[in-house]
Amino acid sequence: MKKFPFGTLLAVDIEYEIMAVRSLHRMQPKAAENIRTRLAAIAEDPFAAHANVETIRGLKNGFRLRVGDWRAVYRVDVDNQVMQVIKIAPRGEVYR
Repeated sequence: MKKFPFGTLLAVDIEYEIMAVRSLHRMQPKAAENIRTRLAAIAEDPFAAHANVETIRGLKNGFRLRVGDWRAVYRVDVDNQVMQVIKIAPRGEVYR
């Protein structure tokens, strides 16, 4: 288990921004379920190494999850122990 300057952070809550919720409702149910499942697994230990997760420059504690052609951008709020899912969009639209 990795140690961080602020201690070990395990099992944070997940909050979805309204744009992310709309994207989940708009996409195919199986793709939406895959993304929710992956985000829940990441929330168990958000700073551990996860497949298809990379950090995002310009967003403090910001990460990008790749699931097929979809991307989920989220940040981890260490103080409040919350993982905030900011945006879920297809690969070409997520960074706009």
